[in-house]
Amino acid sequence: MRHRIVSGFAKFCLIIFFVIYFLAPLAHSQSIGESMNLMEAVKLAFAADNNLKAARANLSASEAAIKSAKAAYFPKLLLTGSYSRMSKANELELSIPPIIERNIEIGTDIPFYANLGMSYELYSFGRRPSIARISRSEKKSSELGYRYARKELFDTVARAYLTTLFAGESLDLIEAETDRFTRIHQLIESRYNQEITPEFDFLQARLRLEHYKLAVLEAANNFEIASLNLARFLNMPVDQLPKLEERIGDSLFSLPQSTDQSEILSRREDLNQSRIVTDLASLAAKINKSAYFPSVSLFGAYDLRNGYQPDVGKVEENYSVGINLNWLLFDGFARRAEISRQTYIQKASGYLTDDLMLTIPFQVNSSQLAIVNSRTRIDVGEEALELARKAMIIAQTRYDLGDITMIELLDIENQRSESELGLLKLQYQYNLSQLNLKLVSSFYPEIELLY
Repeated sequence: MRHRIVSGFAKFCLIIFFVIYFLAPLAHSQSIGESMNLMEAVKLAFAADNNLKAARANLSASEAAIKSAKAAYFPKLLLTGSYSRMSKANELELSIPPIIERNIEIGTDIPFYANLGMSYELYSFGRRPSIARISRSEKKSSELGYRYARKELFDTVARAYLTTLFAGESLDLIEAETDRFTRIHQLIESRYNQEITPEFDFLQARLRLEHYKLAVLEAANNFEIASLNLARFLNMPVDQLPKLEERIGDSLFSLPQSTDQSEILSRREDLNQSRIVTDLASLAAKINKSAYFPSVSLFGAYDLRNGYQPDVGKVEENYSVGINLNWLLFDGFARRAEISRQTYIQKASGYLTDDLMLTIPFQVNSSQLAIVNSRTRIDVGEEALELARKAMIIAQTRYDLGDITMIELLDIENQRSESELGLLKLQYQYNLSQLNLKLVSSFYPEIELLY
C-alpha cells in the first residue's frame, strides 16, 4: 500500500514537472502580450539587465560602507580568554640551609585567563569625519552610477526599438511595392507575349523586379538582425518578441523644455562624478595629512585569571584603565608621497570637470540644431512625397492617353516609392536626434514612470 502511494506521488510530481516545463514559455509569452510599446520594452530590459543589477548591488554596498564608517565613533569591546589543562603543575624546589626545604608551585595545572577590554579613540585629528564623508561621497557616486546605468539602458533599448520599427516598416513598404510591381510585371509579360509591348520594356521590367527581390531580401535581413538585437536586451527568444505597437512617425519621447544650462549640468552624471572624484581626492589628502598627528585613545580592561602567588589555584580579578597615545614619527615619506598623489588626482579631475563644463553646452546646442534640421527635412520629405503622388496621378492619366511609355510610368512610380522610403528614413533620423538630445541633457522623465 505504501509503495503504491509513493509511486502515485512520483507520477504526480512528474506530471507537474512536464506541465511547468512546456507551459512556462507559453505563460511568459501571454504575460508579455501580443503587442508591446516602447515603455513596456524598457521595463522588461530593466528587469533583465545584469549591468543594472550590478549597479544596484554597488549602491547597496555603498550604503553598508556608511554604516561601517559610523562604527568608528563607537567604542570597541574585545573579549579574550584561554583555558588549558596540564599533566602537572609547575613547581620550584627551594633549599634554605640548614634545615628548611620545600616545594613551591609556580603555576596551576589548569591555567585560566579571561579579559574584557574596551578601547575608544578620543581624537583622531579629522580622520574619522573624513572617512565618514568619503563613504557618503562614495554612496553618492554609486547613486550616480545607478542613475546613469538606467538612462544608458533606456537609450540603448530605445535605439534598438527604433531600429526594429524602422526595419519592419521599411520591409512592409518594399514588400508592398514588390507585390504591386510583380502584378505589373505579369501584365507586361502578357503584353510582351502578345507582341504588344517591346522586348526592351519587358527586359527593363524584369530587371527591376529582380532589384525589388534583392531589396526585399536585404530589408528582411535587416529586420531579423534588429529583432535579434532587441530580443537580446529583453532577454527573450526572438520568436517570442511581441509585435511593436508604435510607428516610426509617432511622438515617442519627451524632450526638455528648458534650455537652462545650470539645470542641464546638474543632471549630468559624468560631471557630478568628476566633482565627486575631486572631493574624494581632497578628503584622502586630508586623511594622510592627519597622520602627521598622534591619535589619542582611552582604554580599559577587566581580567580574571588564576596562577597568582601564594595561592595559584585561586581566581583573581584585575582592573586597568588608561590613555594611549599613538604617533607615527617616520614612515619612509609614504604620507608625503600619498598626499602628492591625491593632489595630482584632484588636479586631473578638476581639469576634466572644466572640460565637461565647456563640452556639455556645445553638445546640447548641437543636438538641438540637429533636431531642428531633422524636422525641416521631414517637412521637405512630406512635401516631396505629396508631389510624387500627384506626379503619379498625372503620369497614370498620360499613360492611359498613350502620351508616355510603361517604362516612364514605372520610373515615376519608383520615385513615389523612393519618396515614401526616404520620408521613413528622415523620421527615423529625427527620433535618433531626439534620443541624442535626451542623452546629452540627461533628461529621462520616462524612467520615473516605471516605478
